[in-house]
Amino acid sequence: VIFSWVVSFICETFNTALPVGEGDFIFREQFLAIKASDDPSPADRNLEVLGGVSVLGYGVTSDLAIFGMLPYLDKELDLTMPGGQRITQSTSGIGDAQVFARYTIFQEDRPGRTFRIAPFLGLKLPTGAISKTMSPSDPADPATPYKLERSTQPGSGSTDLILGAYHYSGTPNSAWLWFFSGEAQAAIDTRNEYRPGKAFNLNLGLSRTLSSTTSALLQLKTQYRGRD
Repeated sequence: VIFSWVVSFICETFNTALPVGEGDFIFREQFLAIKASDDPSPADRNLEVLGGVSVLGYGVTSDLAIFGMLPYLDKELDLTMPGGQRITQSTSGIGDAQVFARYTIFQEDRPGRTFRIAPFLGLKLPTGAISKTMSPSDPADPATPYKLERSTQPGSGSTDLILGAYHYSGTPNSAWLWFFSGEAQAAIDTRNEYRPGKAFNLNLGLSRTLSSTTSALLQLKTQYRGRD
């Protein structure tokens, strides 16, 4: 669960670390459930997001891989209007896509041990809508199609730069792997005088191989996001 007023889909650790061989494609589907309920303003907003993220990767070389991510989001926002009425805004649609490249700068594979360091660079693109109107409409003025708040729109309207790196390493004679990544995201082009806050993510996790086709993953993620 992530608490953030504008929902942004910064590359998840296990997306940036997905293994893909030279000339190979890999596809991954993620399901999301996000809730934000810490609004201190009189509007007392409660935001819930359900959706999925489709991820496609391609191995250009043994060291270089490129990825694309496209989310589909269903958002619902409860808030209190200035007149005291509690209303619900809802919308759904394709969100902002991401494209990024990863390059492995150091790799060591030995029996019982693996070690990799790889930076990645990408863009978040403004593919999601930013002009959807309230559904249902404002009870106080049902004939006027009010635009939804930015936190409820499928997209942010900005182009963002994403920069980060990940590292993972195995333990000799063990099925355990541990990984760490850090990444930053900042808007470099905006629309309609709205600029999302800068975001910084740190991720730490453990992975255990259960069989040749199955593994278990435990991940801890923390995010700092500046004001929009």
